[in-house]
Amino acid sequence: MKNIEVDIKKYLDDRRWNKLRPSNLAKSICIEAAELLNYSVPLVKTVISV
Repeated sequence: MKNIEVDIKKYLDDRRWNKLRPSNLAKSICIEAAELLNYSVPLVKTVISV
């Protein structure tokens, strides 16, 4: 469990999110997820059509 806490703290520090309020942190994580989805959808469409 300690490893996960360390990983989360590093993730927040890398993005300078360590001082965000929980609601803003949740919004930032959703934005990151949306950006990842943006990259993965074309890849999935390519794989499915092959």
